[in-house]
Amino acid sequence: MLKEFVSIAIQLLLITAGYFIMDELVGLKACK
Repeated sequence: MLKEFVSIAIQLLLITAGYFIMDELVGLKACK
């Protein structure tokens, strides 16, 4: 069960990180 929880947590972190990175890239493009 612990492995499943860790796997889900990692996936959520990757999704959140990806979302913030995309948001930053879109923000940079919008500024230019």
